[in-house]
Amino acid sequence: MKTWKTHSGDKQKFAVSIAFFPDPDQGKAATQAESISWGSLELWVKGRNLCEHIEDGVILKSVNWYLLPFLEWIAQQWDPLLHEQKLPIKHGDAQNTAWESFHRHFIPPMGYSDEQSAVWDKKWYAWMLRHSLLTARTGGLFPDIFIRRYRDDIEISWGEIRHAGAPQGFRFCVPEGVSRLESTAVSQPLFDTLIKSAQYLKERCPDSKRVATLFQYVQNIPKDDQTERLGWPPSQTNHFAEYE
Repeated sequence: MKTWKTHSGDKQKFAVSIAFFPDPDQGKAATQAESISWGSLELWVKGRNLCEHIEDGVILKSVNWYLLPFLEWIAQQWDPLLHEQKLPIKHGDAQNTAWESFHRHFIPPMGYSDEQSAVWDKKWYAWMLRHSLLTARTGGLFPDIFIRRYRDDIEISWGEIRHAGAPQGFRFCVPEGVSRLESTAVSQPLFDTLIKSAQYLKERCPDSKRVATLFQYVQNIPKDDQTERLGWPPSQTNHFAEYE
């Protein structure tokens, strides 16, 4: 099978590059829908490829894994990614990035009761699911990136952490940083990537309910999503996990 590729956006602002190619495990460790989504991912922000990493002493430009969960995450979390700015808690460093805020505050404060800690954990966990790329990795090694609204812009922030399951010496190359971009500079490449990738997967796996659900989610995204939403409803259900 030939490699299928798509690229959308401006690398000097925000861009996404995806390529699908044959699953090296031939579907032994994945469902059919996941297997056909094996591929590579590059995420570019202000001329920096956040997926560039070092593995076995070699610099690699992309991460390689099953990309269906990544596409599902973007589709299902579309509203919070583009319209939710508020953090789960109020604190004195509200100007910090989402990445900084999460890693500073996701552990409950000293002296909290078990009940207070449980509420704290629940709020941060739900927020993480809506904004952290790592929640879509399902075993892959993705960069630690957070995406959220920031006033009229979209904030993309990232940093280095120790990835569970990563081989010794594995690390991403771009140091901790943040970029705040005009909303359409982010939303349009994401949408283009979703619609093209969902169409490709649907053609490859027409009987998959999971792929059909992804395709329907993408079809329901407003084509000109530039309005400020103050009351988006966060989804409490993963509508993809029930399939296959």
